[in-house]
Amino acid sequence: MLYNLYVFDHNVLHLCFWTLPALLLAVAMVAVGLVHGHRQEKRKKEFEEQLSDLYAKDTVESEQHI
Repeated sequence: MLYNLYVFDHNVLHLCFWTLPALLLAVAMVAVGLVHGHRQEKRKKEFEEQLSDLYAKDTVESEQHI
């Protein structure tokens, strides 16, 4: 099986044996990175909203004590 993959890589694609698996892995890593970045931005926005709500409550409470 590996020999057939080796022959296919060299004769059809004209690539090194490890080029195709490395390329697939690189594409998968980029996809995971993009998904992680999107989720991180979403978490950051939620955190900033929670933080602004917390500061707004603190401001209202401090104004009531004055």
